[in-house]
Amino acid sequence: MSPERVEVIWDAIALHLHYEIAIRKRPEIALVTAGAGFDLGPEGPHTLPAGYADRIHASLPRLHAAPVLYDTIVGQALDKPHKAPPFSMPGELVRQQTQEVWPTWKQLMTQSPSWNDYDGYQPKA
Repeated sequence: MSPERVEVIWDAIALHLHYEIAIRKRPEIALVTAGAGFDLGPEGPHTLPAGYADRIHASLPRLHAAPVLYDTIVGQALDKPHKAPPFSMPGELVRQQTQEVWPTWKQLMTQSPSWNDYDGYQPKA
C-alpha cells in the first residue's frame, strides 16, 4: 500500500472521534467518522431509514459492542495509564470506573512547575 493511502487510513482512525475536524478532511476520513458516530448511536444531523439498522443488526449482530469497547478501553488504560490522560475520553471512562478524584483544570495549571498563569488573575464578572 502506498504511503499516501497509509496516511489516509491513519488519519481516519486517529480522527474518528473528532467530528468537527474529520468532516473537513478527505471523504474517506469523513465517512469513517460518520460510521463511528452511527455505531455509537443514531443521533445527530443524519438518520437512517426506518428498519435499516434492524436489518443490518440481524445480519451483523452487535455482540455487546458498547460494553466490550468500554471494558477494552478501560482495561488498556489501567494497564498503561499514559493512554488515559485527564480530560480525554479514555481518561473519563477510567475515572468513572475507578471513582478516582482528578484535579481540576486550575489545579493542573497551578501545580509545580507552573507558568503562574493564575497569579493576580481576576475573572471577568
